[in-house]
Amino acid sequence: MKVTRWIWSGFFIMASLLILEDHPIVVLGLREILKTIPGMVIAGMMANGRQFLDALSKRQIDLVILEVWLGDCSTLEVLKELKRCCPAMGALVYSARTER
Repeated sequence: MKVTRWIWSGFFIMASLLILEDHPIVVLGLREILKTIPGMVIAGMMANGRQFLDALSKRQIDLVILEVWLGDCSTLEVLKELKRCCPAMGALVYSARTER
């Protein structure tokens, strides 16, 4: 993946990221962890995939962090649209669930 908008600033790379998660306590935890990483700028937090898809073209985001189990739409749908509309944007998909 070619990343073109990340800015080298001294000893770290500045990156704008968005958290896509529907559980507020998880959002708070992620935000607190990410605030400790130099250069990570949290550009926003969204609670559902539809909201994210609607906002894709309106924001300059380098990375989206999202839960694999979105309540309102398929994570695969979100990733396909992300690749189609913003191919340079990275995605980190995680799950806190233990079942397979």
